[in-house]
Amino acid sequence: MEKKDRGFKIVAVLALLIAVVGLSVAYAGYTSTLTFDATANVASAWKVIWKDLDAGTATGYATTDGKTVAIDSSNQAISGVLGTLKAPGDTLTYTWKAANDGDIDAIISGVTVGGLTCAPKSGVTPAATQDQADALCAKLSVAFTYDGAALTSQTRGDLLKNTSKNVSMTLTYAAGDAVAIDGDVVVTIGRTSITYEQKPTA
Repeated sequence: MEKKDRGFKIVAVLALLIAVVGLSVAYAGYTSTLTFDATANVASAWKVIWKDLDAGTATGYATTDGKTVAIDSSNQAISGVLGTLKAPGDTLTYTWKAANDGDIDAIISGVTVGGLTCAPKSGVTPAATQDQADALCAKLSVAFTYDGAALTSQTRGDLLKNTSKNVSMTLTYAAGDAVAIDGDVVVTIGRTSITYEQKPTA
């Protein structure tokens, strides 16, 4: 009887092992593989530029003769000779556009407005002195406007896609007494820049 019981127990254990192995095999028979394949494009949609620089306006005795000022090939910078001021009350004004021709809204994140420096023009006889150039510089001023308001280091605002803002620069020889100079003086307007960055999405 004891042998019978022992034999039965062995069979029961073997049967249980076989059942577990069978369950494992059955479980391994179910598998799922999920896949995702796709592509996306990143477009070159950022395009904030200068454009539409006008021919310039001179008042008083000033002239734009000999001007070379122009927008560069990258449409990111304007440089060159503006023209000539001759007497108190003269002005030279240029107007252009800051344009967002891309597909991404922009905001102004910083502005630098340059000042004026003056120096005797080299290679000219007779030549002005540096003291004369400095005295003349004190009579000159430069002002920029952006979208109808004065451009300052605090200027901020949107430049939404497919829109533009008018920008202008005016160089002025203040009215009043003229500064006597023995020769031509070169006036340099320090670098003025507007930095735009992507406008955060809501």
